Amino acid sequence: NWMPNDIWLNIVQLSQSNKFFSNIIGDMIANETMWKRWYEDNEPEQMSIPDYEQTISDQSHIGPFLKLLLVRCMRVDRSILMAKEFLRNTKEMGAAYVEPVT
Repeated sequence: NWMPNDIWLNIVQLSQSNKFFSNIIGDMIANETMWKRWYEDNEPEQMSIPDYEQTISDQSHIGPFLKLLLVRCMRVDRSILMAKEFLRNTKEMGAAYVEPVT
């Protein structure tokens, strides 16, 4: 009830297309209160991701990208900010790719 259909379809697609998130639907159903809180937060990208925060943090090379995927699926309105953070913290790119040219 708390999640729009288009967001739910994004989650279904993520669970089918990315092995890391293959159990996300069951995880969301089992921990619905925390997921709803994360989804409804003004800055969910700054919060711990229910059921996945530790696992994502443990994967230093791919973890930030996995977080970007999840934010993009659930909170399209926060995607640009999350993408900037991802680029800023990527060793091969860095702040020069997201900061204004002066």
